[in-house]
Amino acid sequence: MTRIWNRLASLGVIAATGTLALGTTITLQQGLNGYGGTTDTWLDESAKLDNNGGSNELRVQWYNGRSDATVIKFDLTGQIPPYQEITSATLRLYYFYAGSFTNSNTMTVTAFRLAPGAWWDENVYGGVSGYGANYTYRDAGQTLQWTGGAEGGWWDKIDDGNGVALLKKTGGTDPNAIDPNHWVPFSVTPSVTLWYRGFANNGFLLDATNFAGSGTTVYSKFFARNEGGSSYRPQLVINYELAPTPTICRGDCNCDGAINFADIDWFVLALGNNVAGWTQHYRDTHGGTAPPCSFVNCDVNGDGSVTFADIDPFVARLGMTCQW
Repeated sequence: MTRIWNRLASLGVIAATGTLALGTTITLQQGLNGYGGTTDTWLDESAKLDNNGGSNELRVQWYNGRSDATVIKFDLTGQIPPYQEITSATLRLYYFYAGSFTNSNTMTVTAFRLAPGAWWDENVYGGVSGYGANYTYRDAGQTLQWTGGAEGGWWDKIDDGNGVALLKKTGGTDPNAIDPNHWVPFSVTPSVTLWYRGFANNGFLLDATNFAGSGTTVYSKFFARNEGGSSYRPQLVINYELAPTPTICRGDCNCDGAINFADIDWFVLALGNNVAGWTQHYRDTHGGTAPPCSFVNCDVNGDGSVTFADIDPFVARLGMTCQW
């Protein structure tokens, strides 16, 4: 392994320090640069069967405890190349209305990851009963309840240690809280990293997890993906860079994150440990850029050489995808 990495360094595929590439930032927002992968709705505790998937707003409420909640998902398919490391990911919601807050009130909102299996149907309604995700059901046919029934997804959440946001009204006294007409950021790097590595992406559950000040009820409204002014729609901002030590995915000889017939010519080229020819071919076919994956991918049986002995293991892995 060390010999191969040293050889790659001598060819300029990687720097001697292991640095591979500068970071890249993408912003996923409905309608921005043709992106159409956002789904969202809010779950109304007071109308437990109402779907709000067509609403132009999202809502989180504290009412003597957690109450209304929001679910939101960004489809990551094809957005991040293989063999990357997520260096940061931030969910951003535009906060436009504070309801029932006094000057002393703050509400803490936490972004949780929804568990594998807890998928939901956004649907297109605004306060219409019996269709799509609501406080009780998560599917369009109203046959699949959230865990625990009318719990608004609370028992379907996973706490990855994502960030929280502290909210207040305009003129609120807490200097650390965010008031309306500002973007509210949630650090969600742990969850996005897991989705990129292949975990089921069912999006986030945004829930009120703490309250301070007088009274018993406050709520905050954010713009949804349906909001007419596209610049205020929810955003997921992701920074990534080529992983300093690429994960080995044996059989993925062309570095596209999958093992399929497209890898065959690359595998043949790599036979006989042809690191130089394999590297140069990647540069020639990708605008001069270095391969993002390791030549070791072509050593499918892991014996330290790319030979005919790798053919059967390569065939056995056809159809698989890489996980990070």
